Amino acid sequence: MKNANILLAFAALLFSSVMARKSYLVKEEHRGRIPKIRATTYPQEIVYQNFDDDITVFYQAKTAAAWEWDQTMAENQDTSIKALPDVYHLTLDIFLNQSVYFSPVINMPRLVYLEPILQLQEFRFGYKLDIAYFWIYPERKDLICISGFFSLSPIKLISTLVIRIQECYKTLINCIYNFKNWKSEDSKFFEKCSQSGKTSITMLEKDWDAETFGTYGGTDDAILRTGQDCSPGTGWWPVAIGDIQTHYISNLVHYMAAESGF
Repeated sequence: MKNANILLAFAALLFSSVMARKSYLVKEEHRGRIPKIRATTYPQEIVYQNFDDDITVFYQAKTAAAWEWDQTMAENQDTSIKALPDVYHLTLDIFLNQSVYFSPVINMPRLVYLEPILQLQEFRFGYKLDIAYFWIYPERKDLICISGFFSLSPIKLISTLVIRIQECYKTLINCIYNFKNWKSEDSKFFEKCSQSGKTSITMLEKDWDAETFGTYGGTDDAILRTGQDCSPGTGWWPVAIGDIQTHYISNLVHYMAAESGF
């Protein structure tokens, strides 16, 4: 009885050693050939890691603030008034550029590789302030119109999934009288394993159009020059001189005379 127990214990030890050897050899097949997670500049956090297996979360929620000034001047195309200034715009854009990226990558070379990506591509949200000066001929009841509105650029949300699946190879029978591929100490459960080629699937794609809201004043010059939606409009300020080269003196004399009551 005692001898039988010793034999059973020895057999169990031998079997476990062989199984461990097989498992180790299967692991060795992947050394130096494990598909690498693609290069990326996104911040990352490893939430699980065990030998060659890992789960890594790539993420980024980026916001950049900026402002831009712009000026435009248009001349009147009516030749009867010698192409005098027509409208001047001074514009200030204050905006935020924003984007979101999230990707939990499951990398298990002996089983599967999954790379789901949820990305909100860069979009702009901001406020535009416009100061417009309109030359009104011949009355010279010039207008100053201050307008503003919030704007949101087009937004694109896209979700993709990258999949690699394990592929393994094993010779079942070399020869009807040769079973070394099953019984030798170097035999493996699978002789060769690798991951399939990358397949990318678009799971979701959604677009939102650009829009403006919270408008103060107006955005159409043809309407503003009539005085509609124009604030403050006409006022106490002196009218801007039109053509400096030919009308500077006459405009200056006219302005001084008007202010002095002559």
